[in-house]
Amino acid sequence: MPKNSGKKQSFCYFFTNLYDKKLNWLFYACIAVFVYIAGLQITRSCAFYFDTVEHIHASWLVSEGKIPFVDFFEHHNPLLWYVLAPLTKLFERNIVIIPVVRTIAVLGYFSCIWMVYQISRQIYGKKAAQYSVLLLFCVYGIWRDIAN
Repeated sequence: MPKNSGKKQSFCYFFTNLYDKKLNWLFYACIAVFVYIAGLQITRSCAFYFDTVEHIHASWLVSEGKIPFVDFFEHHNPLLWYVLAPLTKLFERNIVIIPVVRTIAVLGYFSCIWMVYQISRQIYGKKAAQYSVLLLFCVYGIWRDIAN
């Protein structure tokens, strides 16, 4: 019997138990922290990234009948402007639109995370799906720009 076979078995046992008992806890704890920080970004954040203002303004221009890249230039994809155009018409000249747009941005992040989880789960299983979401949470830009 090889000298290190006991170490190899204990590593596999530890890894299996780590998944069974602690990965689920870690996964749900990270989801809870992400939801909490997202809520803080929507309700408590007093600063915002300039893209938020750009997208709201471009959406307002689209709601006024302007055509992107013909009547005005903006360096982003126009799909978001067409989606937000009815909201900018509804909240025209009202500052309340900023938390509303932030909420939509957070819901977009949640849907992307949900899709990553579902795709990974269907192809590789639940364990890989949880690892893929945890790996996604390691990307700093997601936490920084969650409400933008």
